[in-house]
Amino acid sequence: MSVLVHEVRDRSSVAEAGKPGRFLIQLIDVGRGSSGYYPAETLESAARDRVFPAGTHMYMDHAAAIRRGPSGERSIRDLAAVTVEDARWNADTQALEAEAQVFSGYVDVLREMKDSIGVSISAWAEHAAPKPGQARTISRITEAESVDFVAKAGRGGKILSILESRTASSEATARDRREQLDQAVTDAYADPQASVWAGVSDYDETDHLVWFYVGDALYQQAYAVADDDLTVTLIDTPQEVRRVTTYVPVQSGGESTTNQEASMPEISQQELDQLRESASKVATLESERDAATKRAEEAEARAAEADRVQRVAEAKAQASAKVVESTKGEHPAIASRVSRLIVDSIAEADLPADLDARIAEAVRSEKEYLTSITGGKLTGFGESTPSPSPSSSGPTAPSAGRSRAPEEALTNEHQRDFPARQGPLHAGPGRHQVR
Repeated sequence: MSVLVHEVRDRSSVAEAGKPGRFLIQLIDVGRGSSGYYPAETLESAARDRVFPAGTHMYMDHAAAIRRGPSGERSIRDLAAVTVEDARWNADTQALEAEAQVFSGYVDVLREMKDSIGVSISAWAEHAAPKPGQARTISRITEAESVDFVAKAGRGGKILSILESRTASSEATARDRREQLDQAVTDAYADPQASVWAGVSDYDETDHLVWFYVGDALYQQAYAVADDDLTVTLIDTPQEVRRVTTYVPVQSGGESTTNQEASMPEISQQELDQLRESASKVATLESERDAATKRAEEAEARAAEADRVQRVAEAKAQASAKVVESTKGEHPAIASRVSRLIVDSIAEADLPADLDARIAEAVRSEKEYLTSITGGKLTGFGESTPSPSPSSSGPTAPSAGRSRAPEEALTNEHQRDFPARQGPLHAGPGRHQVR
């Protein structure tokens, strides 16, 4: 039998690198996981059979059914990487390994979380019946769905290393430098939780000065460039400055001379509009997230209630079957009434422990009632004993073996009176009510 298994691995241990990146992933190693014990031959077989082929998707987290599409498909919004080779068996580490290409939007995120996450396989597998006191053994991994980055580690899966990063050049481009400075300023001064935003307005590559804003204030600070020209570091103390704009006459040749004192480059209107637009999107995204979370919770609640109703219906069906079995040979009216009373009393998914006693007591109570209204002339219900009569001339029980057929058991008068009976029916120890 094939079952879907998820196996999670140890926390990742990676080296610092740039973006985009290729990661070396350890999918799973020999040992006991949450779904069972994985022997070496099972993992070696998975490598030979190409169960985890090149192109296997790697998502951020496993997905519950409620987060999947109508056909069970995953969302591309969660797709973080794909393997670029078939998973291979490493005899030294007793594990399956594969290289994966991480998409640029997730490289920095995974690098930052490297010490707090693991890797988990999501696959179908066959297992042998467990021996007493032992975990079941995964005998064969038949098909892989994905290999995912997860929060909780368990069975050896991890990011082993980042194999490549951006190639260093002798000189960073102007766009690269601005991105480096913007990252340095943001890391040093921005605080999104407190709605404090920071970013670069301009910089001077010759003097190694950067002008940046923190909220509504403007600052100037010196920076240093690393030997590889790929990273910058803010140095010295930031100094608050103000922007100065000067106007000069245009000379006859169409040229102008500039006479600025402590002037500072201005942020463009386009950059300012982009910053304002980004800030306005925060509230919208938070609202959409909360609405999606609420819809998911409501859907889970509806599913749970539907499951409860289904289980109660199954319990009622089981109780009805028990009544049918227990009332064989009784008059149909008794069987019908007892069934209705017993089944109506079932309100939980688990049948009462004293259900058989309740049924027996209900049958006895109904037969006593019929005996009382027929004056002891109850026939067609199996053997019965006439009710005591103060008069010696009262009716007596019919002889054994001479009962009438069930359909002739009641007179028309008694048949009219029987369904009109009202009041609780008692059964079981302590004579508790079952209605």
